[in-house]
Order: sequence, then structure tokens, then C-alpha cells
Amino acid sequence: MRKRSKYRPKPVIANPIEFVITGNTAITEHESYLVDLKLVNHNAVTCVLLGEATKAHINSLIAMHNICEAIRRMIKQRKITDLPIELDAATLICGKAALLDLASRGASTGQWTCTQPEIMALNDLMQLHDEMMGLITVRHMEMAIVFAKNEIACNRTTVINDYVAQYA
Repeated sequence: MRKRSKYRPKPVIANPIEFVITGNTAITEHESYLVDLKLVNHNAVTCVLLGEATKAHINSLIAMHNICEAIRRMIKQRKITDLPIELDAATLICGKAALLDLASRGASTGQWTCTQPEIMALNDLMQLHDEMMGLITVRHMEMAIVFAKNEIACNRTTVINDYVAQYA
């Protein structure tokens, strides 16, 4: 039996200077991306408040929470050192609890409706996310996405989708 090769080709960046410059620009300078992201997230919160939410809307809210949590943890672990902020852990904890309750109730009843404390927690989480988007760069966002996916893959987080699956 032939031994597997250790060689793994690395991705080649066509224009490395543009890659670095784009990574260091603020997300606010990429208005189309930021507007699309805010529209999706605010639409998800609005649909939840109106009781018209679907699984896709809940997934958008979960992704929003995961990005906020990833950036908070990366700042705490000193993986991001150039951001002059410290995120409020209480807002993230309340937002996660609201998402867990909303997801479990939605899986059992089929309707994604919020209680009043959950509405407040989701609104605070949305406000934190919007403020954070004004401060981070494209590189921070890419790092947060990779970090969040890695944390989920290594089972170091409570995966809300798995939580929903056990109640479905």
C-alpha cells in the first residue's frame, strides 16, 4: 500500500498587494457588503418579531451571534490586538440564551416567536453587531468566520442547530 504524500498545494493569491490592502480596509468602505449584511440581519429580527420567521431567518441570527462571539473571544485570547474595543459579554450571553430558547420553542411548536425579554436581548445583540461592523476590517471578519467554524468543528461551543435538532 502506498504511503500518502504530505505535500499539500497552498492557494496562490493572484494579486497579493491588493489582498493585503483589501484586508486592512474597514468593512464600512465595502458598502454593498455591509448593507446586504445589515438588511439580512434586520429582516431576520423583524420577521421574528412579527412571528413570520423561518429557519433561514434563525440561521441568520445564529450567524450574527457567532461572529460577535468569535470576535469577542479572539480579542480576549489576544488573536486580534488592533481593535480598541472590549465587547460586552453579558449582551452576548443574553443573546445566546434568547436564541436557544427561541430555537427550542420554534422546533417544538413550528413557530418562531419571541417573548419580551428575548426581543430586548435580540435587539441588544443586533445593536452590538451593527456597532462592531463599523469598527472591524475585512481581515477581522475573515478571521472571525474561520475562528467560529473551527470552534464549531472542534465541539467547543453549544451549537444551536444541534440543540434544535434534539427537540425536532
